[in-house]
Amino acid sequence: MAQHNDLGIKGEAAARDYLILKGYKILDINWRFEKCELDIVCEVDKLIVFVEVKTRSNTDFGSPAEFVGPAKQAKLIEGAEAYLEQKNSEKEIRFDIIEVLYQNNKFKIVHMEDAIRDGI
Repeated sequence: MAQHNDLGIKGEAAARDYLILKGYKILDINWRFEKCELDIVCEVDKLIVFVEVKTRSNTDFGSPAEFVGPAKQAKLIEGAEAYLEQKNSEKEIRFDIIEVLYQNNKFKIVHMEDAIRDGI
């Protein structure tokens, strides 16, 4: 497996652990629909939260969240719509981004709630 893929897997695991510690209930991990992938689907305060995780080892090319551009946001919204339909859910939703920066053998996590607002 490529080193960047391994880092991404570790970053997603760190993000899941962070969410669990914050009281989120993990519903699905890497849920797929056609060309859409939802990194983490969880629940907190009666909300379904779709979390996009971006992991990097440096910020030389920008913050991890900067890589969640309009095309990626559209895919996340499309995936969320499919998820809600498949699960027959009418709960309120939110889109979050978790940045994971891995440096000096440590994960630094920045959780941006309600980071994508032009959704469903």
